Amino acid sequence: MTDRPDILSGMQRALRQLDVRQRVIAGNLANSDTPGFKALDVKSDFANMVDQRVGKADNPTVALTARMSELGAKSGNSLGVRSDVIVDNSATEIKPDGNSVNIEEQMMKMSQIQTEYITLINLYKKNISLFKSAIGK
Repeated sequence: MTDRPDILSGMQRALRQLDVRQRVIAGNLANSDTPGFKALDVKSDFANMVDQRVGKADNPTVALTARMSELGAKSGNSLGVRSDVIVDNSATEIKPDGNSVNIEEQMMKMSQIQTEYITLINLYKKNISLFKSAIGK
C-alpha cells in the first residue's frame, strides 16, 4: 500500500513525463543547427500503458554513435532520460543537411508542455486542498 492516493501518484508520474519531454525538446532546440540531427520526442505515457497491456511494440530508439560521442553527446541513460525517447517521425520538413528540427514546431511543443504542467500543478494543489479540508486542517 502506498502513502499517496492513486490520483496524486498519477499526477506525479505525468509531471515526471512532462519534465523528461521538456528536456528532450530543449535538446532538439539546442541541436537545431547540427547536421544530420533527428528531432526526438518522448513516447506518451498512454502508449507505454498500452504496451504493458498488449505487449511491447518495436519503437525506434536513438543509439549513441561514435560521431555523436565525438560531438559531446551522452547516452540517454546518463542524462536521466528514459528509454521511451524516440525519433519524432512527425517532422514536417528536413533541411538539406539532414536535420529534422523545426524550431516553430518545437516551440509549440514547449508551449503545450508548459500548459499541461500548469494544469497538472493546479489539479495537484486542488487535490491537496481537498485532502486537507477532509482531515480538518
